[in-house]
Amino acid sequence: RAHRGEAGRVSAFAALALRRVGAVVFAVALVQVLFLSEGTRVLFRDSDAGWHIRAGEGILAAGSVPRADSFSYTHAGREWFAWEWLSDVLLGSAHATAGLPGVALLAALSIALAAWGAARLALSLGGNLFFTAAATVLLLGTTSIHWLARPHVFSWLLALAFVAVAEH
Repeated sequence: RAHRGEAGRVSAFAALALRRVGAVVFAVALVQVLFLSEGTRVLFRDSDAGWHIRAGEGILAAGSVPRADSFSYTHAGREWFAWEWLSDVLLGSAHATAGLPGVALLAALSIALAAWGAARLALSLGGNLFFTAAATVLLLGTTSIHWLARPHVFSWLLALAFVAVAEH
């Protein structure tokens, strides 16, 4: 990073490729998540999606974050902190609007946006187009085990935003 000025500049080709490659990465990731990797069955292979949806619906109905556990048999009524409340609201809203397909679409959009953002960030920092494409394929392959309709997919976007701000 001795030549910060040169490394920070993006070539004309990379600037043009940012838009086109970004759109391709987003579309490919979305199709991969929704259709090529067993679709919504994969997004719901974890049973926690159900209680995140119900917690979100409860928050929307009550207009406040729950303070007591209403989900567990052994701790019903005990103090509970819903630390994923905002994600739960998003999942609950998606479910209220479009059912489970809406929840699957919301999770898939978040995953595709994260892949798009990672590729865009790499290219905006002067990354090689070939290596960025290869890294994006690896990114999609290694993260696929975590493609679930759960709050952590939204945290990928926040982590990516943090890295982008730190790098720029």
